[in-house]
Amino acid sequence: GFLAIISSGNVTVSDSVTNIEGVFVADGNFSSGAGGQQLTGEGIFTGWNGVTLGRVLADNSLIPAEKFVYRPDLQLNAYRYLFWLNIAWREVAP
Repeated sequence: GFLAIISSGNVTVSDSVTNIEGVFVADGNFSSGAGGQQLTGEGIFTGWNGVTLGRVLADNSLIPAEKFVYRPDLQLNAYRYLFWLNIAWREVAP
């Protein structure tokens, strides 16, 4: 399967969520939430106006509060029009 969430606003992960997989694109801000448990994200995460990592663990020196794993296979297996760019080339006089 394949999950893609593309938002014209913000994307915020709920504090109780500990694992997410997929493609998440926010025109606003991507936020990992403010929970006290580690968030593991596998996929592609984009916040065009910023990314907020708000989770805090008791000891962040041993275990990161947020761990992201890039999954290029999601882009390769995505619906072909999802990552299709509509670029029109034309020659203009100098």
